[in-house]
Amino acid sequence: MSTLEASAAAPLHAAPTTVDLLRHGEVEGGARLCGRSDVALSAHGLQQMHAAVSGRAEWDRIISSPLRRCALFATELATRLAIPLAIEEDLQELDFGAWEGLTSAAAYAAAPQQLTTLWCDPAQATPPGGEPVSRFQARVTAAWQRLLHHHPGERLLLIGHSGSLRIILLAALGLSLDHFHRFEIGHGHRLRLQIHPPHGARLLL
Repeated sequence: MSTLEASAAAPLHAAPTTVDLLRHGEVEGGARLCGRSDVALSAHGLQQMHAAVSGRAEWDRIISSPLRRCALFATELATRLAIPLAIEEDLQELDFGAWEGLTSAAAYAAAPQQLTTLWCDPAQATPPGGEPVSRFQARVTAAWQRLLHHHPGERLLLIGHSGSLRIILLAALGLSLDHFHRFEIGHGHRLRLQIHPPHGARLLL
């Protein structure tokens, strides 16, 4: 694995908390802004999830978004591996409001300035009738901090969404919301964070 150091000076004497971040697979209906819409995985999306965890059973527990494109697979995997599962409400995706279910092209046609702000200045963005991105960042970051507080030194699998996983990367690597769109996490992709107390983080790709 290649390694991106977030803090080269961080002490490495304590056992790290290892968190595998896994985005859900493709969903029924194709590429669109799902957000809080509780859509199911497609058959291909389920295959992507199984491939992402194939041959890996080293986790102590699984943490999942409550939306079924994450939670159903998380439940099945936790049962098969006989490890604890926690459903974390605050790991849900951004609420896209009036854009829910639309393709990006359709959302742009409906509100070009608001979608441009979402991509270029997320700290100031709020989808029409949806959730401010700054509030989204606050709730996901709070969930991430709780996870680290309650499970130090454990090996965790966290199953979530593109947006929520990007917020976690920002929090772990000490980056601002301006960097939100610099991470591209594909469907069924998995990456690993190692958190070394008290503040060092390593991203393993």
